[in-house]
Amino acid sequence: MKGNEIVVSVTLDCEPSERIREDISEAATEIVADFPEATISERCEAGDSPLPNEDILEWGWVYQRAEEQ
Repeated sequence: MKGNEIVVSVTLDCEPSERIREDISEAATEIVADFPEATISERCEAGDSPLPNEDILEWGWVYQRAEEQ
């Protein structure tokens, strides 16, 4: 969270499907429910570049790989 803004940033190895966009929106809704004073934005990027080498915990990153079902 940056100030009162939460950014849900998703990096994909393909263009997001409608299902993926819905999943991101659902996750954002659940997050903002815990922080009613915050605003939330969603960022979705597709590409094949490696993830940054920065300290992800310092920036508040959370990682979970989603698999298509």
